[in-house]
Amino acid sequence: MLEADFRNTVQGDLSVLSYSQRLKALADALADVGQPVSSDTLVLTLLRCLNDNLRHMVAIIKTRSPLLSFLEAHSLLTLKEADLQVRKSTTAMALMAPSTSKATTHSSSSSPFGTPY
Repeated sequence: MLEADFRNTVQGDLSVLSYSQRLKALADALADVGQPVSSDTLVLTLLRCLNDNLRHMVAIIKTRSPLLSFLEAHSLLTLKEADLQVRKSTTAMALMAPSTSKATTHSSSSSPFGTPY
């Protein structure tokens, strides 16, 4: 049952931190019952079930030789997740910002209300 849970855990809507913690807890529980999970298996399981937002990171991490440790993979994914969140927030703020249209030009000696400054 524990091994099935470990192998079938997917990130879904979980943050990288929550997903990593869940996998690590399951791996630790497996070790406690005499079925240790290798570091490589832990990393590959982490990568196999990432959500679509981070899927592009799989090839980047898998091409490292030697394969990154679980902590290194977790750190890299956490940084990328934070970067994606910043980009998403920045894009959303840019879309919500009022558009700036050019007002008619006035001479420096008068205000837009027709009276001198």
